[in-house]
Amino acid sequence: MRSRPCLRRQRMSLDHSLVGVPGEPHERSWTSKDALLYAIGVGAGLGDPLRELEFTTENSEGIEQKVLPTYGVLLAQAATARSIGNFDRAMLVHAEQSLSDSSEKLITIRTSLIARRVLVEIGYSGPKTTADPFLRGPDEATGGTGLGVCRSLITGHGGEIRLVQPTAADPVFQIELPCSREKPGGPVPENGRNGSHLMTALIIEPVEVIQIQMRGLLAGRGYRVVPVKNSDEGLDLAQRLRFDAVFCSVHAPGLNWVETAEQLKGRVGGFVLLSDSYDADLAADFEGEGRFVLAKPVDEKQLDHVLNALK
Repeated sequence: MRSRPCLRRQRMSLDHSLVGVPGEPHERSWTSKDALLYAIGVGAGLGDPLRELEFTTENSEGIEQKVLPTYGVLLAQAATARSIGNFDRAMLVHAEQSLSDSSEKLITIRTSLIARRVLVEIGYSGPKTTADPFLRGPDEATGGTGLGVCRSLITGHGGEIRLVQPTAADPVFQIELPCSREKPGGPVPENGRNGSHLMTALIIEPVEVIQIQMRGLLAGRGYRVVPVKNSDEGLDLAQRLRFDAVFCSVHAPGLNWVETAEQLKGRVGGFVLLSDSYDADLAADFEGEGRFVLAKPVDEKQLDHVLNALK
C-alpha cells in the first residue's frame, strides 16, 4: 500500500478578542534549583555535559549560573489566567526573537504526513542568516542556545530539525518526527544508517511491479522509502523533505529525468537513474559524483554497490 502525502496549512491560533483586556496580577518566585531542574528537564547539556554548565550547575569554578531564556515562558503562566489560544509558547519566543528586525511579522505553519513521518515546516518573514542558528553565539538574545536545546529534544525523539533558506522565499525551519516509536524487533540493518541518521530514499517510478521491488529491496536494507509515480510530485517532496537517495525511472511522467536530475542536484545525497536495460553509453555520459545508472529489474549486488558509494 503506497502512502500518500497529506497536507494542511494552519496559522497559529491566537484569540485576538483578548487584545487590550487587562488580566489579574499574580506573583511567581523561583530559586536556583528551579532553574537548574528546568534546564536539565528540557535537555541542556544533553550529549555533552560540559558544554552548558552555566545552565546546569551553580557551583562550577569561574562560571556564573544563568537561566535559559525560555524559562520566562513557564514563569509567565498562571493557573487562573485566560487562555490566549492554542500554540507552542516556546516556539513563539524564538519566533519573536527572529522577527525582531522584520517589518512584516508573519509566521506560517505547514504539516505533512509522509511515510510514517511527520514534517512540520515553520516559515517566518525574518531576514536570512549566514550563521548556524543551532550554535551559541556571542549575543544570547539570538536564541541560539534555545534552538540547540530544541534540536537535542527533537533528536532524542528520533527526529531532525534544519533551517532551509530558499533564495526567493522566506526562511523555513523543518522539523521531521516519527509518527510513533518503532516497536523493538531487532536492529536496523547498518547499510540503512549513516551514523545515527536513518537513510531515506525517494522512488519515482510509474510501474507498480518495479516500485514494489525497489521498496522491498530498500526497506530490507533499513531505508525509509517514499514512492511516487511522477517527477513533479517527487520534486515537490524533495523541496520539503531531505532524501539521501532518489531513484528515478527514465520513463517517469512529468518533468523529464534530465531536468529532474538537474533540479535535484545538491539537494539529495545521490541520484540513481533506472533504465530499461543496461546502456553503456548512458552510463558513461551520466554517471559521476553522486550519479548512478541501474538497469531494471534491479540487481541486488549492483544496488548494494550504489548504496555503499552513497555513504
